[in-house]
Amino acid sequence: MKQEERTRKLLIMHYQKYPQLQIQDLFKYLHQSSFGCEHMVSSLKTSIEYIRNEIQEQTFYDDTLIDVLDGEYSRVHLAYISQGLSVETLGKLFFSSAKKEKNGRTNLEKKLKVAKELIHENILPFHMKEFEKAMKEWQVDGYPAKHHSDVFRATYNPAYRVIANKYVKFLPTFATIDKMLQNGSQKIVIESDSTNDKTLSEILEEFYDCKRFHIEYSSSSLNEKQQNKQEVIIEFI
Repeated sequence: MKQEERTRKLLIMHYQKYPQLQIQDLFKYLHQSSFGCEHMVSSLKTSIEYIRNEIQEQTFYDDTLIDVLDGEYSRVHLAYISQGLSVETLGKLFFSSAKKEKNGRTNLEKKLKVAKELIHENILPFHMKEFEKAMKEWQVDGYPAKHHSDVFRATYNPAYRVIANKYVKFLPTFATIDKMLQNGSQKIVIESDSTNDKTLSEILEEFYDCKRFHIEYSSSSLNEKQQNKQEVIIEFI
């Protein structure tokens, strides 16, 4: 799927899910899609404290866990904590997801062009002149990060963190591990693809106090696919 088609599809889906979104909410979605969370993170300790405080103040209106963004990130809702994910792990994931996106502005402007096309086709519910005026003002200011509109906050009560997709795909595993760790030190065995640049076991070492032990498959009778696999024992301290 071409990037323009993906942007178009995701914007339509986002509007269908959140029909009360305003122009600034659309801008926020596209900014996070292009820049991730690079502007949000000051320190790991602060990231964890903010999540803990926000959870105490929030009432979750629905069971939304993840909203896919149009890029290398997703919105992971704080409701994911109910799946067993710890506040500490979510904070670490958020902190580790922050990076400078070199092509953020270019990508953002391409996505804004797609949004204008959807408005022209009456698929998105905004007036073109109003959208273009807001977009021009945003551009002049250098495309700063946006807050959600009052309407969006009142209707949907958004509470999430922007997390890199390279971590999002392992969220069920993180949640399972966090539930295990509540009972003390544990060991798990992972079958890992040794051809990957970064395996799950390596990612786990980023976020947990653990030791990694490799057990290579050595049988000459294994086929090529099996020979690329290895068992990894992860011991959590």
